[in-house]
Formats: sequence, C-alpha cells, structure tokens
Amino acid sequence: MTDFQKYLNIFKEEFNFSVNNPDLFDQAFLHKSYAIENNLAKDNEILEFFGDAILKFAISDFLIKKFPNYNEGELTQIRAVLVSDNTLSELGYKYNLNHCLKLANNTKPKISIMAQAMEALIAAIYLDNDMSCVLAAIQLLFNELANVVDQDDLKNNFKARLQEIAQSYSQELPVYEVVKTTGPDHNRNFEVKVMIFGQEIGRGLGKSKKSAEQAAAKLALNNIKLHLK
Repeated sequence: MTDFQKYLNIFKEEFNFSVNNPDLFDQAFLHKSYAIENNLAKDNEILEFFGDAILKFAISDFLIKKFPNYNEGELTQIRAVLVSDNTLSELGYKYNLNHCLKLANNTKPKISIMAQAMEALIAAIYLDNDMSCVLAAIQLLFNELANVVDQDDLKNNFKARLQEIAQSYSQELPVYEVVKTTGPDHNRNFEVKVMIFGQEIGRGLGKSKKSAEQAAAKLALNNIKLHLK
C-alpha cells in the first residue's frame, strides 16, 4: 500500500466518505509543477477552484447552524480563519495528507500548496459522493476548531480576512514588509506595510511584527474595496 492509499484511507474512515473513483482523489493532490514535469494533461487546479467554492458554502452552512444567534460579521470572521491557507494546511498536515502530495522535484510543499490540495480534496469528495456527505465531513472536520476560533482572538484575525478577500479576486497573497523599527530592544515599535496586486494598501504600527501586520491588514480591509472597484 502506498502512502497515498494509506493516509487517504485513514482520512476516508475518519470522515465517512467513499472513494469510488481513486483517480479523482489522486488528481486532487497532483500539483501543477508535477503535471508539467511529467507531461500530464491534468493537475488539481480545477478541483481546487471548485473546492474553494464548495468549502465556503459548506462552512457557511455549518456556522449558521452552529452559531444561530451570531450576526453576519461574526460568522464572516470565524469563516475567514477556518478557510484560510494556514488552517487548511494545518489540517492537511494533522492528517498526514502532505504524504499524498505530488510535486515536482524542485517544488517545496508550501502552505498554499497544501491548502489548495485540501480544497481540491473537498471537490473530489463532492464529485465522488454528494453534498450531504461533504456537509457531514465539514462538520466533523471543523467543529472543534470552530469552538477554538470562537473563543480566541483569532476570530479578529484581519490578516486571514484580507487573504480571503484577495484570493477571491486573484491567487496573489498579501505581502507584508517591515518599513522601520524604532525604540530600544526592550520596547520596540514596528511599522509594517501590506502590498496587494503590487500596490501598498495599508500600514500599521505595533509592539511586535505580528500586531503591526494585523493593524496593517485591518486598515487594508477598509481600503481594498476602493482598489478593487
């Protein structure tokens, strides 16, 4: 049994879906770099495109039932964290699905690559089963994590929300850059700018790079609509 078969079977048993078409699931983990290197006609980009839409729908369906008294803004904040590249990649590695990835020899398994494979996997589950199966799997996969996010400052993760919006228009991710630091080592202040589509769209200040990035992303969320019109 290959690593692909081993870890996909474990994931399948955990989340109660069928694998009737193994080739579809194989394609979900087949990165474009591998397809080019091996002269293959298909990669996982179309599945990833479809899975992104399915995932957002399934997560939205799950959240409005789990948190019936939350408003649209609160649900959007939680969803942004759950569907972010960081969260999807962490789930992929948690279930050892990184061993299923097929990459070119010189391609590193970046966070975005694992996240895209997870989205493609969602599409494969839907195409090989049905939406009710996807909805049930999403509930199992994200239930505890949704509780953690709801109780955590992560639901105010402006970086995750900005990334979600940027990716809805393009595959380009926001880029953060420290503009300057001031103050002594024990009391540093950071100024960070965030770039999207080659444009600076926000700056933020903070006592750490992380907090400055969040401040920049918060401002960018207010500005991005103007840039995308």
